[in-house]
Amino acid sequence: MVKEILISKTNIVNFRKIMQGHRLVVSKLLKKSNIFFSTGQFKMYFDDLLETIDDIWGNLENLRDSIKATEETNNSLISF
Repeated sequence: MVKEILISKTNIVNFRKIMQGHRLVVSKLLKKSNIFFSTGQFKMYFDDLLETIDDIWGNLENLRDSIKATEETNNSLISF
């Protein structure tokens, strides 16, 4: 069980790192979109992307909290 918890925690941390970088890139691209694209036609798509990234981030927060609770429960059972 400890191994599974460690793998889950590692995956969550790695995914969070990826999403932080992804959000930063999309945010900067949205701010400078008028330089790259002549019209604001893509702003809607970038806004949707940012919303999806925020949803994923929220899910990662929930998963992190869940795995933390599972780890605490496992540690408690081991020490009992």
